[in-house]
Amino acid sequence: MGVVKNSLIEFIENIPDGKLTGFPMWRGHIWYDNNYRLDMQGMTSGVNKKHNMQIQANRGSRASSIAKLAPRTVAGPVLIGVEDEFTPQEVRDMFLGRILI
Repeated sequence: MGVVKNSLIEFIENIPDGKLTGFPMWRGHIWYDNNYRLDMQGMTSGVNKKHNMQIQANRGSRASSIAKLAPRTVAGPVLIGVEDEFTPQEVRDMFLGRILI
């Protein structure tokens, strides 16, 4: 899985800063490339709502080793409270610390 993990690390490191702040309250893609996508999975329940974000492998990846992982979560979840303030690099570091492959 060395190539797969390295490509995931590269994906995380290349997510634009503007995509790692001001997260949406609804489900959907935040950022993607041919291999991976950063998805907002929705908000957690309870009083202190948090953004539930995960990176998943894409079925359409040209790399068969990545496509075979789809649609599994390969990094995350990263939970960020609505009122929390993190820099884009801190969010990247959270994903780098939660790589699942």
